[in-house]
Amino acid sequence: MITILDRPPVLHPTPVIPTRIQRPSTISVWDALCHSAENDPLWWIQHVLNVRLYSRQRDIVQAFRDNDRVAVKSGHGVGKGFVSACIALWWALVKRGLVLVTAPTWAQVEDIWFATLRKVLAGAMLPASMTPAFGVHNDRWMLGPLWGILGIASDKPSNLQGYHAENVLLIADEAAGIDDQLYETFEGSQVSRGVGEAKILLLGNPTRQNSYFGRAFDDLKNWRVLTIPCTDSPNVTGEMEVPGLATREWIEERENDWEKLSNAFRVRVQGEFPVEGALDRMIPEHVLTSAIRYSPDLPAKHGTVQGVDVARFGDDKSVSVIIRDGVIVDVASVHQFSTTDVANWANHRALAHGAQETIVDETGLGGGVVDELRRLRAAVRAVNFASAPRRQDRWGDLRTEMAFALCDAFRSGKLALPVSTTIELFDDIRALRYEIAGNGTVILEAKQHMKNRLGRSPDFVDALMLAWKGFDDIPVESGAVKAQCFLNNAVAKFSR
Repeated sequence: MITILDRPPVLHPTPVIPTRIQRPSTISVWDALCHSAENDPLWWIQHVLNVRLYSRQRDIVQAFRDNDRVAVKSGHGVGKGFVSACIALWWALVKRGLVLVTAPTWAQVEDIWFATLRKVLAGAMLPASMTPAFGVHNDRWMLGPLWGILGIASDKPSNLQGYHAENVLLIADEAAGIDDQLYETFEGSQVSRGVGEAKILLLGNPTRQNSYFGRAFDDLKNWRVLTIPCTDSPNVTGEMEVPGLATREWIEERENDWEKLSNAFRVRVQGEFPVEGALDRMIPEHVLTSAIRYSPDLPAKHGTVQGVDVARFGDDKSVSVIIRDGVIVDVASVHQFSTTDVANWANHRALAHGAQETIVDETGLGGGVVDELRRLRAAVRAVNFASAPRRQDRWGDLRTEMAFALCDAFRSGKLALPVSTTIELFDDIRALRYEIAGNGTVILEAKQHMKNRLGRSPDFVDALMLAWKGFDDIPVESGAVKAQCFLNNAVAKFSR
């Protein structure tokens, strides 16, 4: 008896990943897969590394495929580091080549670039012998002699001379911050040999045009160059959502921080080189003008804090600024005082105004004033302007971070600047300038340069930054703070 089926039988073949392989069956699947993608890194990245790239990242891969020298300048947060890790894996696994990775600092190589590499590997479809458990370190992923991915310190260009592999790729992250000698060493030891294949991929914020990285964008005969502004981020265009990349809200925040015509905005958002030699004003005139009033717009907290900047040279002044409830209520200065005299003077002012804390820059002679205030049992906190900021990816030092915090306080209406404020403080605020450092961070103009322009040291605005930091650190609507304020004011009145 013959049974007639009304539909074809359902077959369950073993699932096979599409590889476009056209090689004999004696070749391993992995080798055949790599061979089929030898000239198509984009296909390999998307199907083997299991990565979905957005359009501008795909542009970088295609440019790299077709050119030996590629330079990419961009704004912040467009995913260039991620795609460079994908390219490095293709080069190492498919081309069986050597990838040399460098950056301005060793921390950027270990903590950022290789961390990104591990993230890509975690989702890749690779043979078990090549998974992260088999030898991915903080600065290398070597699969054999001169085969794999290796971090190179940018401050030792001579290290490049020892690697003469057949297929070599140099990836430079934040390339504008790397000394030209490293690139010259690489070209001298690799490219000029004409053996095998050597490529260079430069990526970074365009912080310096007068650099090897910057000059690449003027040499279109030898370089394929790309520019990716933050507005091309998929989170902005709507192409796809990628956590960690630039968003429209982030761009708007940077507009508030820097102004659209500033160098910082050009570099970090638009992906364009800064105007050479230009210094951008920290606090625009319209922001300063709007801050001139007798009370803050948002009196969210109460308290009194003193900031003291101690004179370092014979002609400079030690300055005290008092902030109460978001208003600059008093500014005073003394000249040619000893550290003991400055400490006594600052302590007297703190008691007279009922300040709950005095913030002092401890660099130079400030350390002696801090020690003396502590001996007097005053509530004092030491701050080092030259120390590292909380956001080391944005600011060059703590003084710069504090200056931008002061600007934000004026802009948001949290700090009021009375008309009676001394002309020196107004001039100091107007004189604040910043520039873009080689590593892409923003840093204030050096105090000596400000002194040359002002004819004196900007001690008044430094004291204001210290006072604002102390006031800004006061908890909002804290019962303990209110009680402390009440006690300080009572003591101040009794002292008079």
